[in-house]
Amino acid sequence: MGDWDVPADASGKNLGGYDTTLNLIYQYADTVAFSKFYGGFQFLRSKVSPATSYTYKPLGAHVTNNAEQLYPGRGYNDDSLLMFMSEPGWSVDSDSAQDMNIIMSMVQKLDPTVSTVIELEYALLVTDKGLDTLKASTAVMYISGDANGDWKVSVSDVVYIINYLFKQGPIFIGFSDVNNDSKVSVSDVVYLINYLFKQGPVPLPMPWQQCTQTPPW
Repeated sequence: MGDWDVPADASGKNLGGYDTTLNLIYQYADTVAFSKFYGGFQFLRSKVSPATSYTYKPLGAHVTNNAEQLYPGRGYNDDSLLMFMSEPGWSVDSDSAQDMNIIMSMVQKLDPTVSTVIELEYALLVTDKGLDTLKASTAVMYISGDANGDWKVSVSDVVYIINYLFKQGPIFIGFSDVNNDSKVSVSDVVYLINYLFKQGPVPLPMPWQQCTQTPPW
């Protein structure tokens, strides 16, 4: 949960929006003088261990009125935070007459144990140059072909996929369906080898992936 005051002296009012393609939800000022001030959250991925599984879309993301979650003296509903945290999908409250906040549920784990570990990757973004700049500053959600999750495509990814397919190696951390046929197979290994050593076509993105910026790290 977060609260972007964008900026704090913009009459305490915000509006909200989201872009599901970029896993991005944001707040912005409703005051003309600050119309290009934006603050946002971008979900990258989550990892749940020990039975390792990855999620690349948040469970839910909502821009809500602060009174419902933060202010006991202004209509606070003690069930509303839990409700929004467990509510899938994306939404924005229409009331801009007050300050607002962002609630993003990264992952849902219904049967946690004392050994359950949840790791989250997300980005916090802010700009005074408008929505297009905010979206342009989003981190890359993945690099197709980066099977071992080191943010580059190399022969190590070929070895990683082969180990997974034939030697009961660990499941791929990154994205290995490089030919975009909705499965990981020997065809993806051949595709990567052709790309790396024979000037073959570049690994294909997943159908929903639109973000092409180079990651900042």
